[in-house]
Amino acid sequence: LQNGIKLVDSLAGIGQEHFQRGDNEAALGAFTEALKYLPRSAQLHYLKGKCLSEMGRVEAAKDVFRDAMSRTPEHAGPMPEATMQLCNLLIKHGKSSADIEEAAEYLELLIDGGTYQMYQTVEQIDIEDIYDRLNICLERLGRYDDSLDRLLTLCKLKPNSHQIHFETGRMAILCKEYDLAKEHLEYAVSLEPFDMFAKYHLALALFYLHDAHSLNQAKAYLAQILQSKPNDDKCQSLMAKIYIQENEWTQALAIYQEMKSHKSSSASTQVAPYLQYQIGVAYEHLDRESECIAAFEDVAQTWLQYVKQIGFDKYFFNRPKEAKAFQKIQARCEQHLLEPHWKHLNELILSIGMA
Repeated sequence: LQNGIKLVDSLAGIGQEHFQRGDNEAALGAFTEALKYLPRSAQLHYLKGKCLSEMGRVEAAKDVFRDAMSRTPEHAGPMPEATMQLCNLLIKHGKSSADIEEAAEYLELLIDGGTYQMYQTVEQIDIEDIYDRLNICLERLGRYDDSLDRLLTLCKLKPNSHQIHFETGRMAILCKEYDLAKEHLEYAVSLEPFDMFAKYHLALALFYLHDAHSLNQAKAYLAQILQSKPNDDKCQSLMAKIYIQENEWTQALAIYQEMKSHKSSSASTQVAPYLQYQIGVAYEHLDRESECIAAFEDVAQTWLQYVKQIGFDKYFFNRPKEAKAFQKIQARCEQHLLEPHWKHLNELILSIGMA
């Protein structure tokens, strides 16, 4: 028996050395051989699963991780390291929502049952990593409120984590809890003043609060970002939305035109149809009808080219904003059906619908 244990230890050590060098095939051979002498070892099954995962043998790895999970003492729950590895594979290679739901169930068990800290024998797991994977699952499943509740709990466990406060604020936006989002994003920015992504989300939360003070704060944060990233589309678009909220259509139009100019000057970038539509809407609100029609005609020409290539349904299926824009232009054409200067645009819209 003692010689058998020494042999297993030797094989496991050899396997670990091969694995650390990236020789997964040799490591797999060593762990498989060790399992012949100690077939109930959760640790050896776990290490074998890691080899299979690194080799891209995902389904086999999942089976081995499940095997490892079943070999820990019943009172301790499934092996935490194997559970995390299985959940990583389910998240990364999930083929359906059922895979994400399975991962969420295991991760909730680790947290709610406290089993993540009971039987860690190979690698240490940080509670933050478990919450991170769980929140990925909950967000994908559309369970935003559940995710926010989990993040608020994690904030109490790790109150000075910039990343956790940022994720809490971002999730609060998805839950339309804008005051809560502002609170956590402001704290995240105070911890990492140069995190422009956090500043953008703070500006977004402030925009959704709608009051004049919040809108001015949002513009100030966006101006800071645009100083270092002057052509950031998301920031420019949000700034334009703020001006629209304030009924300042001239400033919004200027931003859209600047965005168009930048894209037009880039050989690798086309002007997005939706951006051209937004320009048309701005002209419309400024009572510049001929320029509004010209902008809408440019959009329609672009749509017609794409629709002729791949069909109406295929083009608009994954472009909900553009589909809505098409419907709005269509409605405008119907309102101006008998007006000669709308005739060409109306013909283009009809051609797109027929295509």
